[in-house]
Amino acid sequence: MAYFHSYIALRAFPESAQIPIGPLKDWGYLGVNLFFAISGYVICLVASKPTFSPASFAIKRVFRLFPMYWVAMATIAFMITIGKYRPEPLGHFLYSMTLLPQSEGVGVMYRDGWYESEGSDTAGEGSWHWSKKNATLAIKNPKKDSVLYLKVGNPGGPFKEPQHVTVSLEGGAPIDEFTTTASDPNVTSRTISITAAAWGSRDTAELHLSVDKAYVPNQIVPSSKDSRELGVRVFRAIVVPAGS
Repeated sequence: MAYFHSYIALRAFPESAQIPIGPLKDWGYLGVNLFFAISGYVICLVASKPTFSPASFAIKRVFRLFPMYWVAMATIAFMITIGKYRPEPLGHFLYSMTLLPQSEGVGVMYRDGWYESEGSDTAGEGSWHWSKKNATLAIKNPKKDSVLYLKVGNPGGPFKEPQHVTVSLEGGAPIDEFTTTASDPNVTSRTISITAAAWGSRDTAELHLSVDKAYVPNQIVPSSKDSRELGVRVFRAIVVPAGS
């Protein structure tokens, strides 16, 4: 399980720099299922003892889980303050310290004009999808006032041009416009409010993202074998309905 997740974290490196172990790379996620199965067995074994006390068990679990988790959270908070990790809203961060599940809103589908998910950047943003110059996101219509959270990154590297990004709903007037540049230290985060009326009545709504400038890597760097049309990197696109 540790190998599987470390392999995901290292995806930003060239494949030749990794030493993939086929079965662990492909099936390592099953380690999580095995862990839960073993944990369930151990808990049942402990609970079957005559000396078992629910209150004592709960207290021991709290002191086993929370101190180290809070140390990890403090480390992340420090990394955020020095610019080595993505910033998070304070409320979201504090709620995370309870280990309670949080609503991640309504996910979107990368429909047209996208490439497969790839990479893992060093700023903690995780994987991303490259867009083409024009791309479409599909979402199950929430039919209520909502907020679209969007994290977008300029290609950077050999591409030095600023990019003007336009976001529209159902092909209508833009609901947001912004510029991202290669000199941005982090991705551009956008919080876009969308009214219930703007969503319309269709069961599936479409969000359109267009970029004024795209580039083809092997046209800038002849040694590159990448002939894709690349717009921007989208690290996150999620819709949170009001009250979620």
